[in-house]
This record gives sequence, C-alpha cells and structure tokens, in this order.
Amino acid sequence: NDLMLSPKYTTCGGMPDVTAANAEMNWLKQQLAEAKQSGQKAWVMAHIPPGIDPYSTAAKMKNVCTGAAPVVFLSSGKLADLMIEYASTIRLGIFAHSHMDEFRLLEPDAGDPSPSAEHSVAVKVVPSISPVDGNNPSFTVAQVDPSTAALTDYEVIAGSNQTGISTTWSSEYDFAKTYNQSHYSPAALKTLIAQFHADRESKKEMSISYIRNFFVGDRSTALKLFWPQYTCALDNVSTKSYAACICSAAK
Repeated sequence: NDLMLSPKYTTCGGMPDVTAANAEMNWLKQQLAEAKQSGQKAWVMAHIPPGIDPYSTAAKMKNVCTGAAPVVFLSSGKLADLMIEYASTIRLGIFAHSHMDEFRLLEPDAGDPSPSAEHSVAVKVVPSISPVDGNNPSFTVAQVDPSTAALTDYEVIAGSNQTGISTTWSSEYDFAKTYNQSHYSPAALKTLIAQFHADRESKKEMSISYIRNFFVGDRSTALKLFWPQYTCALDNVSTKSYAACICSAAK
C-alpha cells in the first residue's frame, strides 16, 4: 500500500504528512537489505507506480521544455531510488493505478553508473479488472521461473464487454509471442523501449502492438497523439531525465 506516497495523500485531518511514507520506505529498505544479505530475490508490488504520469502531463498541456513540471505519480523519487539501489535483488516490480497495460524500466539517470542488469528493474503495470476507465476488464496470467524468480512470460485475458453480462473471456495478447522476447527483463525492456523511442510516428510493428494492447479493448488511438512524450516516461523516472528525453526528441 503506497497510497501515502501519493501527492494527494493527507491525514484524517486533511493535512499533508510524510511520517507514514518515510516509515514505509525505511521498512522496505530493511526488507530489501535483509533479502540481499541472505541471497534472496524479491518482487516489489504496490498500487501506484513510481515515475512520470505522461497521460496527465499531456492532458494538462504541461510544456516541460519551457520549465513546466510534469505530473508525477508519487510525491518523491524515494521508491524508485530504493528499487534501483537494490536492483540486483529485485527481479520485478508490479504496479497498477493507471488501469492500462504498460511497461516501465527503472534505471539511473544519465550520468549515473551505466545502466545494466545490476542497476535496472523491470516494472509491469497491469491492466485493470475494473472497467471504470472505459477499458474492458482483464486479468494477467504469468509464467515464472521459480529458480530465478524471473517473469518469463505473461498473457492478458480480456472480457468481451464491460457489464459482466454474458461476458466471454479470451486472450488479448501474449508477451513473448507479441514482442519476441524470452523473458520480461530489464534487457528486454531496454531493447523494446529503444525501438519505441526511435519510432516517433508509431508506425513499426512493435509500437503498433503496444498501442493496441495499452487499452484493453483496443481503443488506444489517443496514445498515438503523444507517443514520443509517452515513451519518454517508460525509462525516465525522474522529472529531469523525462524533460531531457522530451526536449531532445522535439529538436
């Protein structure tokens, strides 16, 4: 439960308070330190993902190249920084909140140590079983290698309608088959996201597949309108690196 890390979080008295957020981050760091010391592998699961909210940033017409701050999911970068610090222990991050099907890659900003498997965390944002954002309901079935705790593949199963009445369930897509990757890993995401960055007009097969699968029910056309800005959020977790990505792409 990382709701206390949200910029909208307040106490029961309606006041901002970082006490709970700091306590949770201290607890998580202790858990990860213990896991690392004992040679265990961990997954980090929470509701709100770290990083930039590209949809809200675009909807609010935030021009980050003229100094406007992008909209962020969390009030600070502490969770992302902590996950990057313990990237050698964390095999996967799973988040939700946006109701959409998304990739994210947590890695150090440019100028930090060279991103690698030891410094990067693959994050999966899973689509929602709730249709309140207009998406068809779905759930995700994963295949995991128990010896490494690695996510080897997953399949999204989608409902045929949003009412639950006479709903049928079928495969929306399979990650490995769609993206030609053997594992959902930092290396795989780095390859795919680089292709998304290069395909600014979203005309290549991989970009088209991502856009189609983003909104369960295939109504993702709106994503094409701000595709370069969106893809910058996939592997740039800080406001600084996100702005650098967007502004370099705009040149």
